[in-house]
Amino acid sequence: METKQMSPLKCFSYEEIASSTNYFHPENLVGQGGYSDVYRGDLEDGRRIAVKRLAKDSALI
Repeated sequence: METKQMSPLKCFSYEEIASSTNYFHPENLVGQGGYSDVYRGDLEDGRRIAVKRLAKDSALI
């Protein structure tokens, strides 16, 4: 069995996340739940990401 090396985790700034989703534009909304919305985003390097944005009144915060 071949093992793959994991790349180190990267922390993203709020600005990087917001700009990748076009500032949480409704066209990028891909799902909604009781406590959060999920948005599609594109990073500057071309990778596609999913961003879960918790609701302001979420009890999970």
